[in-house]
Amino acid sequence: MPYISCIVLLFFCWLPFSYAQMPVLDQAGLERIAEAEGYGYKYANLKMLEALSIWFNKKNHAYKVAIPQYFGIPSTKQQDFLQAHHVDMRGRWSKLIASYLLGQKAKILSEKQYPRAFLSEQEKFEHQLLSDFNAIIDRADPGTSLDNIFHVPGIDALLKDVSAKNERLMVRSSGKEDTKKLANAGGNESRANVLPVPKDVLNALRDVVVSYFGQKSLKQRLGAGDESIFDNKPFTPVIMQRMIGEKTPDALPKCGVMFTEEAEGGVARYAQRDKNNNVVGKLKTTGITIVQSAYGHNEGVVNSIIPVDTYYIDNSDTIYPIIRPKIHRMMPDPDKASERIFGNAFS
Repeated sequence: MPYISCIVLLFFCWLPFSYAQMPVLDQAGLERIAEAEGYGYKYANLKMLEALSIWFNKKNHAYKVAIPQYFGIPSTKQQDFLQAHHVDMRGRWSKLIASYLLGQKAKILSEKQYPRAFLSEQEKFEHQLLSDFNAIIDRADPGTSLDNIFHVPGIDALLKDVSAKNERLMVRSSGKEDTKKLANAGGNESRANVLPVPKDVLNALRDVVVSYFGQKSLKQRLGAGDESIFDNKPFTPVIMQRMIGEKTPDALPKCGVMFTEEAEGGVARYAQRDKNNNVVGKLKTTGITIVQSAYGHNEGVVNSIIPVDTYYIDNSDTIYPIIRPKIHRMMPDPDKASERIFGNAFS
């Protein structure tokens, strides 16, 4: 049976089968994994998808659903790693928040703007953290055990397995994002095409952790009204995940993104009028699912780098497709840990 990406799992909501025994991870369960255990919401959502895929694959369907192999490093573990190298990220950030934000919380949330003095100090913090990380990585033995330095068993096994299959990794953020209240899409860094060797993984982890304190992430969170930016304890969990990408040009992967709700928040820009043409509100667009897809690695879709097909699905299960010419794709560079745009999607 062919396997499909986990994103397609939600397509099967339209197939006729019983939900009586569908596993459900409730909000309390998500919060326990994400916050109490410190793995973040992206990791907790993956755990939920994994349970759903196991349940789904027991059914007699034409397709199987696979969740790419993943592993999480809780926030406290990688912050303890820094502390062991005399980098007090927690203490320095806590002092910054207390000095510049806590006394102006209401004003900052209302105006959606950080004080200039804070942004100046935040930039210094970001550069210093990057420098501290680089110094630690430079001193690290190339064959160092990530299980040992993070005190989390299982990382080395993941790297060994991915390496044996001649594959690469994604290293991603997993903080207080991908929730009902806050997506923070693209706010934190993700590193694609990472070689499954300790130093490359540490370099990617550095970029992700530092990005939590970057202005892009902070401003997006403030724009969404995220009050956790005032917490004096930084929350910076990281996920390593097997990357789904092509190994040979004759077997192109298909990629995509699904929005289970219309991306503008369920309300269009158009006015809703009554029979007398009086404006009574905004036209609701809730109940529309959007799927975008293309060839190659999914970074091309997520960051709107390449043309994509778009499908709109309404509550009556009607699909409205917009199909575009797709002459480019994003693919891993086989010679280095980066990606490149390939000029012909089919060669």
